[in-house]
Amino acid sequence: MTNDNHVEQQLRELLDQNQKLEAVKLCRIEFGLSLMEAKQAIDAYEQGGSLPKPVEIDPSLESELLSLLGRSEKIRAVQLYRERFGATLVASKRAVEALAKRHGVPMDDSSFGSPVIVILVGVIAVAGLAYLAWSLFNR
Repeated sequence: MTNDNHVEQQLRELLDQNQKLEAVKLCRIEFGLSLMEAKQAIDAYEQGGSLPKPVEIDPSLESELLSLLGRSEKIRAVQLYRERFGATLVASKRAVEALAKRHGVPMDDSSFGSPVIVILVGVIAVAGLAYLAWSLFNR
């Protein structure tokens, strides 16, 4: 059974059990859709429509994206996806996150991002305060 058939079977089981919300969540993860897009896709599927087709990713590109994600280089992975597919930033981010989820790659979604950025912001803040103090005392 292919991954697409497995996903479709999971969705069908969830819908048969009246677990539409879980089906929408699974659709978001597997196809990299927004909440609205996933709900629309599930609604259409329930009416006899077909599921969205995931973007076919070349195995070497997929390997490169997974390597970047494994090294916590999510931003670079999203940039690479955008370059190759011409997708929007939001669509690229969702696709990369869906790829990571499918392959069990943990994603760091902390709001502060890299510790280097936090340190850099701190240094800039201290420098700004030092300049302000210097300018106040040297009038």
